[in-house]
Amino acid sequence: MICEANSDMIVDITNLLRKTCNVFSLDICANFSTEKSRLTAMDICSMASAYVRHLAVSIKNITEAETVLHRLEHLLSVNFFFDHGPYWDPFIAWLKIHKKGSIYHRIAFFICICFKQNNVQYKELEVANKRMKLTDDHYSV
Repeated sequence: MICEANSDMIVDITNLLRKTCNVFSLDICANFSTEKSRLTAMDICSMASAYVRHLAVSIKNITEAETVLHRLEHLLSVNFFFDHGPYWDPFIAWLKIHKKGSIYHRIAFFICICFKQNNVQYKELEVANKRMKLTDDHYSV
């Protein structure tokens, strides 16, 4: 469990995760504990490789959550845990604009979001960890 923004630990974990290719779910300090997450969106994004499809993370605020969603376009689902109950209306409006077709469930300190899967994500998921080149509707492995 990583709650502290210890730069050495983040670098070590990031390097370890870069050497893996079968980590599809990543849980970074995602719980209902009273510990306040000190990880930034940059820390979270550096740890989540392109193979990660499902992310669960404790996060500081809605702005950091938006940054994570902007940078990690390949996610199929994400669970955000907050140390306080955020004001949801602006974030839900942002989701409707930037992540059309997504489905969400929220409670006081938590939101779970499932994203609409586009064709590129589906093709990448089909070939898993093989290299591929996409050209229009055709792809080769």
